[in-house]
Amino acid sequence: MTLKLKGSTSGYVALDAPSSAGDNTLTLPTTNGSADQLLKTDGSGNLSWTDDNSGVSLTGSTNNTIATVTGANAIQGEANLTFDGSTLALAGNMQFTAANAQIELNNGGPRFWSPSANTLTIHTGGGLGSSSNERLRIDSGGRLLIGQTSGFDLYANGLLQVSATSGTAAISVNRFSNNGSSPYINLGKSRGGIGTYTIVQDDDRLGQINFCGADGNDLASPAAGIAGYVDGTPGSNEMPGRLVFFTASDNVTVAETERLIIDSTGKVLFLGTGAGSGSRGLEIATESVGAADEGVIFNARASGTTGRLTFKTNSATAMTILGNGGNVGIGTTSPAYNLDIKDGTSARVAIDVTTGSDASIIMDGINADFTGSDYWSLNAQSTGEFAILKASSEKFRIESTGRIYTKTDQSTAGLIIQNTVHDSQLRIEASAANKNSVIHFADGADGDVGIIDYDHNDNSLAFTVNASERLSILSDGTAIFDPNAGGTLSITGSSAHTSKVIIGDNANTGAGNCLVEGADGGDYFTIQSNGNVKFATGNGITFDDSSTSAVLDDYEEGTFTPLLGGSNYGTYNITGEGKYTKIGRIIQFQVVFQNKDLSNSASGAARVRGWPYAAETTSTRAIVPLSMMHYVDLPSDGSPNTYNLYSDGISFYALYSRSGTSWNDMAISNFHTSGMYLEFTGTYQAA
Repeated sequence: MTLKLKGSTSGYVALDAPSSAGDNTLTLPTTNGSADQLLKTDGSGNLSWTDDNSGVSLTGSTNNTIATVTGANAIQGEANLTFDGSTLALAGNMQFTAANAQIELNNGGPRFWSPSANTLTIHTGGGLGSSSNERLRIDSGGRLLIGQTSGFDLYANGLLQVSATSGTAAISVNRFSNNGSSPYINLGKSRGGIGTYTIVQDDDRLGQINFCGADGNDLASPAAGIAGYVDGTPGSNEMPGRLVFFTASDNVTVAETERLIIDSTGKVLFLGTGAGSGSRGLEIATESVGAADEGVIFNARASGTTGRLTFKTNSATAMTILGNGGNVGIGTTSPAYNLDIKDGTSARVAIDVTTGSDASIIMDGINADFTGSDYWSLNAQSTGEFAILKASSEKFRIESTGRIYTKTDQSTAGLIIQNTVHDSQLRIEASAANKNSVIHFADGADGDVGIIDYDHNDNSLAFTVNASERLSILSDGTAIFDPNAGGTLSITGSSAHTSKVIIGDNANTGAGNCLVEGADGGDYFTIQSNGNVKFATGNGITFDDSSTSAVLDDYEEGTFTPLLGGSNYGTYNITGEGKYTKIGRIIQFQVVFQNKDLSNSASGAARVRGWPYAAETTSTRAIVPLSMMHYVDLPSDGSPNTYNLYSDGISFYALYSRSGTSWNDMAISNFHTSGMYLEFTGTYQAA
């Protein structure tokens, strides 16, 4: 059946139903639609207007847009995906949903592959689906691996790792530019998060380069390294630093042992190998060099003494080399000489020869050519002896036993000790207790003809002449002459009053006495500090007579107090004044009683007591010339012409004699009782 719809003027539109069509109902849209739209059924008889896409071609710029089919089965141009015949451009994202998907560039060329979850590899050649020729890998931890398929823990499992089995295991950073700049490797540190510049602190490690080796387990143990640290207080655009070099010792598990440090001031510190045999702080080994080559150079580039080289041990200055003149100081920072060695307790220089030859120090103060006879040498000889030589001529020698020789061919003194300020001294000391100190005087024929020997056992000094001891001085100062030589002390002067013996006591200050003793230790006489000579009791001056009675043993002057009385002098007496002079045993005296009153009760024979020395015997007489008598009653039997005194050893009794006929006691009652004057002198011999 055909349904025709005629136009208003002409023509028609016919709708034909199939001959075997069933019952179908088509429902038209309620609007007229847009230009060039078509009716479209939804399969259930409902019609709607739709764009006519049949025969559509997409045109545009040189980069042609690629069309895609939308969810409504419409063709749509994709603005983010274009192809210009040679280049496919994608402005958005691309996703491969297949497992282990690959992208190959060129047929058999480089490939991008994800061999496992969150892993990306880059290959060169091998074809799609192949795992060969891997050149780079980014693993699931974000590490960039070159030449290896997994990360290795070398001190740290780093984000960039390179491995190879040849010399290609290297990282090269090159810069090609027409200037003085270079490529860089930068290591940075912040205490904040990524991109946050939180200031670091003193001793923070800013970067480190490690040198690791496989130990059979892993590569995590560094053998050596270089690290940079903050060395001070950092600030804005200010970062003080130090560079540290470390190594690991054998059989030591701690690798980071600091060996060398360059600090923020520029100091280079060698920390050494630690304690123990063979340890060292700094060893500089050079290749073999010629005689004129410079093996090691230390150069302090400064003028004057400020350009010095300083060597320290335990932070204390051990050696200094001044920049001006090159003076070397050991134990001093200001050496005044070419070699200046100082020490608070012991300064030593050691020269050790192990081959059996002499160890020598050679000095030439004239022309420094060390030839001829103008240079000197100090020789520690292989025989164990020490010698000082002028050229080849020996001048001084110390034997291994300690004996010392000086040698000269001159007629002047071979040894001179001169002190320009103080006393010149020569000290001979025995180090062992109670050993002697000896000086020998010898010649080529005899070694001990003259000796000065100090004996430390008894502190005596002995002098030997012609092989025999002639004089000894004991510890108390006693000098003993050899009796076999006659004990003679001969002092010969060149003229009158030049031969002297001077003896001084109390360190020769003149304030003491000088005592002369006999060989038996008994005192002989004393020369007193005032110059007087005092003999010991029983000793004195002898004259031609050799008997003891001829010895003049005393001289003395003094005063005494005489006492005049009778037999009852103990109760009734008067005192006078007396003076005496004693020469040997002879006593010359003078007695004066002046204006004295004697009691009438005094009785008995007149006597005088209180003498300076007792008389020798009771028969001693003192011849007394009468000097003056006043108010004295003479005996009633006439005027005596002679007066005398006799002694009983204690008192002298007054006697008188008439014309020398006999002696009679003078009674004490003869002496007036008031205003008496009596003066007399005399002589007697002491006991």
